[in-house]
Amino acid sequence: MANNPNITIIPLFYFLAVVSCIALTTANRTTNEFFLKVHIVYILNDMDDDSKPLIARCKSGDDDFGEKLLKKGESFYWRFKLHLFGRTLYFCRLRWEKEKNRSFDVFEDGRETRICNINGGEGDYYWKANREGIYFSCDGKKFHKRCEWDQKIKCTD
Repeated sequence: MANNPNITIIPLFYFLAVVSCIALTTANRTTNEFFLKVHIVYILNDMDDDSKPLIARCKSGDDDFGEKLLKKGESFYWRFKLHLFGRTLYFCRLRWEKEKNRSFDVFEDGRETRICNINGGEGDYYWKANREGIYFSCDGKKFHKRCEWDQKIKCTD
């Protein structure tokens, strides 16, 4: 009787699939729980002039929140969870009047969580725009300038 290679390969395949599923759900539970936490990005209009709203259009590869017209002092936000496989990236284009126009990444997996010292927890990330530039904060109180409106380089930490 000849050996059938399928008899050996099929059980081995099922065994490896079961072991992989168990490893993904139980090994390093802290990392798995990190991806289940909710993160929130806020976009705030901090302009000193009420004449024109700040126009914000934010999106990712999966989501497009459309254009938001934010009057002075107004904001909008969205909640999300990190992608388990791949990277989580959200970006926005902010416009005010004719001379202020800027596109930049508002959340890049690893960058904002590192800046805000989020180690497995949930995070809030605040962006505000005024005449002088675009600012970032982890708590919504203490903001740091991240970029100028007309700056050609990336908004960085």
